[in-house]
Amino acid sequence: MISLIDVTCHGDAPLPHPVLGQVSVIFRTGERVGILARPGRGKSTLARLLCGMDRPDAGVLRRQGRVSWPIGSSGFLHPDLTGTMNIAIAARAVGADPAETLAFCTRLTGQPDGFARRMGGYAPSVRAALACGFSLSQRCDWYIADETIGFGEGPQRARSDAMLERRLAEAGLVFITRNVTQMGKWCDRHFALHGGRLIEVEDAAMAAAVLETARMVEDTA
Repeated sequence: MISLIDVTCHGDAPLPHPVLGQVSVIFRTGERVGILARPGRGKSTLARLLCGMDRPDAGVLRRQGRVSWPIGSSGFLHPDLTGTMNIAIAARAVGADPAETLAFCTRLTGQPDGFARRMGGYAPSVRAALACGFSLSQRCDWYIADETIGFGEGPQRARSDAMLERRLAEAGLVFITRNVTQMGKWCDRHFALHGGRLIEVEDAAMAAAVLETARMVEDTA
């Protein structure tokens, strides 16, 4: 379970209101929660908060179980180290076996060279695939996704989606996104993030309607 009790979080962006303003909500164990947000309205701030990377400015946030960092976050990949070295360092940092983690990432991504080259020499798509692969290599009770929830196309994307489904069979998801289609695909509980509030709605389409209405009101104000 993840519970927010009167949580306020301002974040770093110069918004006219907090990203969250005295929000109270409970995400129950195993739920797949989608939060639709417009660009620049605090998606990454909220993801960092839920992951425990940031703390709320006020209120209480409680997390039960192991919570992932944002799926596909590639900030840990040093461009001057090989992919193999990066995975070894990251795996040791979270208490995982480096060889098993690398083997998992190589199988999932289908990368033919096993990430033997310096990360700075790979295309952004390969770096994104490795970052997602590492996220999915870790068994967590909650997976947090900040816009990125998979990688690749065709067979590679099919492997990514299948592995995420396997992980979510025993875990919950909070997916913070601006993509209505992906939110509808992955989530069974839906919110719109607007004006510092999490507005619960029936489905992804309704979340999009809430944000569109809010945008039109702002444009005419």
